[in-house]
Amino acid sequence: MPYHRGVVEALRDHGLTVGFCPGWETRGSSSFDPKGHVVHHDAGSPWTTPPGLLIAGRSDLPGPLCNFALARDGTVWMVAAGRANHAGTGSWKGLVGNSSVWGTEANNTGTGQTWPDVQVDAYARLCAATCDYSGFTAEMVCRHAEWTTRKIDPAGPWADGHDWSRDMSHFRALVAQGGTDLPLNDADLFSIGVIVKRSLDDADVATGADLDAVKAEVRADRRMTLDLVDAVARAAGVDPAKVRALLKPDTRAALDKVD
Repeated sequence: MPYHRGVVEALRDHGLTVGFCPGWETRGSSSFDPKGHVVHHDAGSPWTTPPGLLIAGRSDLPGPLCNFALARDGTVWMVAAGRANHAGTGSWKGLVGNSSVWGTEANNTGTGQTWPDVQVDAYARLCAATCDYSGFTAEMVCRHAEWTTRKIDPAGPWADGHDWSRDMSHFRALVAQGGTDLPLNDADLFSIGVIVKRSLDDADVATGADLDAVKAEVRADRRMTLDLVDAVARAAGVDPAKVRALLKPDTRAALDKVD
């Protein structure tokens, strides 16, 4: 099999920010046909660019030690387009050997450090991207701790209350849907309301000979604003009426004029 450089496009299609470790295009063995994905934590201190260990390996284990390195801010770094030495002895649903699985090392100490929402979301998107690219389902994504009883990773609590040790089925569900579910909360809805109110206030200061033309533009802008707010609310699974209810009476009245 060739080096899998095309996975970068899949990552970007899933909304991920991608960084590149020099030489990633031909790093690792080209004898690589992944049909699954093993997720890890690196047990390392915080980094902004992947540490050399993940690229060069150790004295007892040559690099690369992963295909992807996932930063705490959600950036996915390309380490190797070929086979990486990460999974070791073990198996998952019939897969064995590093040539059969993608490997990601995510930056986390593994000693109770909380996983931020943005990193968990990026992890799910990353795995979804490899599923789509390599043609396997979310059920072929596993923790290193599921691949082998020798390991515990990834480990630790998520910011939203989930935990790797008990919620891998939930993570696989996130992979299947292409990322975490991020519905609008009341604070989000209030922020939308503030933006809408400001836009209406700015439009309502228009006076003078061009007032009729401005009013026509304002009406069109309000229609577009209303459509946008409703569409965002529906996409997030929120009743659009809840958005309008957070607006002040004069703002709601202005929007109601174009209903």
